[in-house]
Amino acid sequence: MKKFGVISLMLSSMFFLVVSADAAPVGNIAKPAMLKSVMKSDENAKVGGIVEGEFDFGKDRKIKDSDSDTEFRFLGSKIGAIFENKFIIYGLLGSASYEEAFTDEGSKIKIESKEDLAWGIGATAILYEKKLKDSILRFGIDGRWRTTDLDIDKVTIDNVVYTIPSGNVTNLSLEYSEWQFAGAASLEWGKLVPYIGVKYSDIDATIKATVLGTTYEDSSAKLDNHLGVFAGCDLLILDSMSVNIEGRFVDEEALTLGVAVRF
Repeated sequence: MKKFGVISLMLSSMFFLVVSADAAPVGNIAKPAMLKSVMKSDENAKVGGIVEGEFDFGKDRKIKDSDSDTEFRFLGSKIGAIFENKFIIYGLLGSASYEEAFTDEGSKIKIESKEDLAWGIGATAILYEKKLKDSILRFGIDGRWRTTDLDIDKVTIDNVVYTIPSGNVTNLSLEYSEWQFAGAASLEWGKLVPYIGVKYSDIDATIKATVLGTTYEDSSAKLDNHLGVFAGCDLLILDSMSVNIEGRFVDEEALTLGVAVRF
């Protein structure tokens, strides 16, 4: 009962963990198989559930053909269903904010959003699994997409700040979405489960504001570098719970700390 109480507390607290970066973490593709259910009677169940929380530290990615500086923050949780210990289908739900500085019409523009709803979907699949002498080798894939439609809070034109609502600012729009696809290899070796892989990602961001009759916008932003690599490791602190650390490189510099519980 004590063990179940600790796990229940973790399940509740994970809804308040933070993700802050332009890109999303990938995670360990071995998750569908390496964790067992909290409920011992469900160990052999064909369908289970998983909750994950991630605390992510990332630097901005470069936007193609632009001198813009962007930052996207996401606060929320990842909740999924596990099938046959091979697949996870999950949803992402939380709040987001966005900030971008760019040059348009010869002026320096900075637009900041309010916090608003963000959501996404994704899936993880183990494609190949081989039991070795004292470990398990797995290969798999992960893909995800998330989006948000935000209200603008402030517009700064050449150091002049306009706080919304303002009669001088109209025609406001800020939409952001991102997607990524990754392939990875994972090795379960006792309590440690390291992994490494490559990912391809992109964003679609459109931002616009009309100030004193002049429209400033940065439309359909795309990444300058789509391909990146990542590596990480899970530590199984319980049969049903793991903690994770992950680094992402080349297209960005990011570090993720996470925790997952299967129920």
